[in-house]
Amino acid sequence: MAKAAHAASCGEGGLDPDEIAKEFAALVTGPALTGEDWLLVDADLPEGCSAQVGEWTLERVNPQRLAELRPEGVLGRFRPFALDFDLLDGAAFLHRETAWRPTGTVLPWPVLHARPQVRFAVPQGVLGLWACEPVHLDAIYYRENGRQTVREFGSVPVEEQSNDGENFWERRMDGPYRVEPAELVAFTKFIAASGELMATAAAELTAARKPADRKPSPRAQRLARATEHLVQATHATYGGDYVLHGMLDELVTHYVIALEALLAGGESEGLTRRVGQRAAALHLTDDARTDAEDLVRRAYAARSIYAHGAPPPAKEKDRFPESDLPRLRQLTYRVLLRWLVLWAPDEKDQPQPHQQQHQLLDRSLISRQVASKKIEEPLRRFYAATPPADLPADVC
Repeated sequence: MAKAAHAASCGEGGLDPDEIAKEFAALVTGPALTGEDWLLVDADLPEGCSAQVGEWTLERVNPQRLAELRPEGVLGRFRPFALDFDLLDGAAFLHRETAWRPTGTVLPWPVLHARPQVRFAVPQGVLGLWACEPVHLDAIYYRENGRQTVREFGSVPVEEQSNDGENFWERRMDGPYRVEPAELVAFTKFIAASGELMATAAAELTAARKPADRKPSPRAQRLARATEHLVQATHATYGGDYVLHGMLDELVTHYVIALEALLAGGESEGLTRRVGQRAAALHLTDDARTDAEDLVRRAYAARSIYAHGAPPPAKEKDRFPESDLPRLRQLTYRVLLRWLVLWAPDEKDQPQPHQQQHQLLDRSLISRQVASKKIEEPLRRFYAATPPADLPADVC
C-alpha cells in the first residue's frame, strides 16, 4: 500500500489513488487470506502432468501457469514474485493449500528446522515409491493467494549453457528422476493410489473420547520416522547412486532406521533377525525373500559398526559395499509400499492394531495359507492395478 501510494503521488505508472484505495479496502474487508506451500523438486515430468499425491498436487508448470500465480491488481505490482519464468519453465512442483501466515516480519519458517525437506517428507516419499531414483527438494516457496510469492528456502539449481563458447545462459538442472510421456497415465494412477495410502496412514489418530486428546497413532508415528529418514538419505544421494565420501555408513543407518520404524514393533532382542525376516515375509518368492533378508542383515552389521564406533572390517569383502546402497534404498521403499498396502483400511475392515501387523508377518513365515491370503493376494492385486516403474520381479 505504501509503495503504491508513493508511486501514485509521484505520478509514476499512471496509478489512480482512488483505485489503490478501493483495492486496499477490498483486501482488508474481504475473506481471510489463504496460502499455499510450493515445493520445487528436481524431477523431470512430461508436459501436462498434474497428479494428486494425497493432499498435494504434483504439477509440471509452464510460463502460462506461472503467470496465473502472479500477484493480482494494482497492489500486486509492488509485491514480490519469486517464481522466475525462464528458469522454472518445465519445473516440477508439489503444492497444497495451507494456513495463512504473515511473511517478512519473522524468520522464514523452514529456517527453524535443521533439515527443511524433512517437514515435507510424506509427498517426497510417495515419489520414491514409483521409482527409487532420488528426488531432491531444491526450494520452498510460500504463496499468499493473489498477493505475493516468496522463497523461504533453497534456490533453483542452474548450470551455464552455451552453443558457441562465447555466449552463455543459465539453465535449470533436473535430477535423475524422470517420468517418460508414455508413462504419464500409469504414473498419475500409481501416485494417486499410493499417495492416498500414505496420507491416510500419516493422518491416523489414536481413539479418544475427546478430539483434543487424540494424537498420532503408533502406525502414523512410525511412518513419519521412516519417511523422514528415507528423505534424509535421498538428499545425500546424487545422480542416482553417488554419495559423498565418508557418508556411506550414515546413509545405511538412515535406511536401517526406516526399516526398523516399519517392522521392529518395539521389541529389542533379536532385532536384526526380526526385521530381516519381516522384510523377507513381504516378498513373494524364495529368491526375493532370501535376498531381502541377506541385505537387511548386512546393513544391520554395517550400522552396528558405525553406531558403536568400532573400526571398519579389515577385509574389503566384510564391508557393506557402496554398490549395494541403491539396492538397500530400493528395498526400503519397497517395504514401505507393501507395508502401506497390506494394512490400508477398506470398506469392511479397519487397519489392524500395530502389534498384530508384525504378528501376521511372523505367522506368514510358517503358514502358507496366511502368506497366500493375507500377503500375496493383496499385494498382487495392488501391483496389477497400479504398477510402478520399478515393477518388482517377485510380482511379475
